[in-house]
Amino acid sequence: MKRFIVLLLICSISNIAFGQITRYAIWFTPTHVNKINGIDIGLYTKNLNSDASEAGSLTVNGLSVEANPIALGILLITIDKGFVGDNADNEQAYKEKPFDNSPVYINGINMSFCTLNNMSLRGLNVSCSTTLVDEVYGVSLSPLSNFSYIMNGFTLAAYNRATRSRGLQIGLYNKTTDMRGIQIGLWNKNGRRSLPFINWQFKEK
Repeated sequence: MKRFIVLLLICSISNIAFGQITRYAIWFTPTHVNKINGIDIGLYTKNLNSDASEAGSLTVNGLSVEANPIALGILLITIDKGFVGDNADNEQAYKEKPFDNSPVYINGINMSFCTLNNMSLRGLNVSCSTTLVDEVYGVSLSPLSNFSYIMNGFTLAAYNRATRSRGLQIGLYNKTTDMRGIQIGLWNKNGRRSLPFINWQFKEK
């Protein structure tokens, strides 16, 4: 009984400093806190504070487990509307955009049915369907597709698409506007050329 009470206390510990709220061990999302150090479990990894500043952000240091089935339907509706840009101008516009509402930063492991978020992933991302985020630094594995403005690392999916890639893409169709690395798939397209099976770009076109 004592151990159970101690566990509950640990799970409920919070640290409030400079307007930031931190939770430790296990917490649930969506939430009103700014940082989770431990395990995040929920339907949608998001800070509910719609504040275009750091007060509206959420950082997860550890493991994030998200059941987000609605996101797949949203993705299918919006994917043809230029959700992720095809040209280098979109990367510059992305860099210059103001602080987005409720951005999410995952440092560790992210597991989701469908990863669709204003998110920066650093570590390992595993999606049961598709991934559409702002940035990937590490490894992203999705059976259907991976979409991001910036990708540094390795992506594996049937369809990999990024505005800027630094690393390796493996899939049936791989597309990157600004590539520094290798693409392996049935058809591969980057800023220099389009080739079947294997493609590469190590400098500007």
